[in-house]
Amino acid sequence: MALPGRGRGAAAALLVTLALACAAPSSASDRDDAKSESSSTVLKPGESRNSPSTKSLPRATITPGSATRLSPYPSVSGVTEPNADEKLLVELINVERTTRGLKAVKWDGLLSGLARMHGADMRAVRKASHNSAEDGANFGTRLSRTPYRARAAAENVAYNADVVKAHRALMLSPGHRRNILDPVLTAVGTAVLTDTKDDWVWVVEDFATPMEHVSDDEAEQLMRESLSKARSRWSSLPEDKAISRKLDSLVEEMIESGTVRNAVGSGVGEGWTLAFTSLDPTQPPASAIERAAKAEGYALAVSFRKTSRYPFGAYWAILYLKGTY
Repeated sequence: MALPGRGRGAAAALLVTLALACAAPSSASDRDDAKSESSSTVLKPGESRNSPSTKSLPRATITPGSATRLSPYPSVSGVTEPNADEKLLVELINVERTTRGLKAVKWDGLLSGLARMHGADMRAVRKASHNSAEDGANFGTRLSRTPYRARAAAENVAYNADVVKAHRALMLSPGHRRNILDPVLTAVGTAVLTDTKDDWVWVVEDFATPMEHVSDDEAEQLMRESLSKARSRWSSLPEDKAISRKLDSLVEEMIESGTVRNAVGSGVGEGWTLAFTSLDPTQPPASAIERAAKAEGYALAVSFRKTSRYPFGAYWAILYLKGTY
């Protein structure tokens, strides 16, 4: 969006989910929530099956591998404290939310660091946009290039005479208003930069639903604990560590292929296997919880990764339950 005349401010809205459905900067925001996926296989003695997921793929506009290259912000660092205008913007956002019975968003330092860098980029080229002036990266791509883990994210940008007027303009726009009042979004990073040629301000609001940072080992433990609720003696079931190591390799292959597929062969013995993705390691698929009640043993491998399909990250996993199914 080109720099507007002094008579009115400019605002552009973009809503990005894990599937990264992107609207044009001048349009209202769009949303396309990504779903977790799964593919299961029943293994009988002597059988080997490959069962790709039959679920449709979520839309994405991230280039595979983009999380590690072409970053216009190679060293995004968190902000320790918002400045006065940025703090005011958070307060204005939360007044809108709490007066409508919604929970207040929490200020996030890393999101603010990303927002400030984009605000400086807009100011340098004097253009309100969601796209980087360096390589065209939109908000979803910019966020995917950081260590930040999120289930969903959204961005508002604006140029106006001051923070209050920018906020009012955003609230009058359906797309921006939706981002500000979205109950799913629980964190925000704000940036307010004064223009170099006048006293107007460039405003960026980066919203997200953050995911808790846990290691792969911790994620596996959380999944075990969730499955244990289905079977009181799950903790006493033996883990086949050799099969778990095999599953580790298969999970890496699954991530590289970008497809949720069950490629466990006959070498694991009789049982049931499930390949799946999850945004929350405490919530394995319902089918796994159901079958865990009859399990005689198990093997499990989990790896968190940002990919073209899940630019903000997801847990990729394969579970094997020993038994007759």
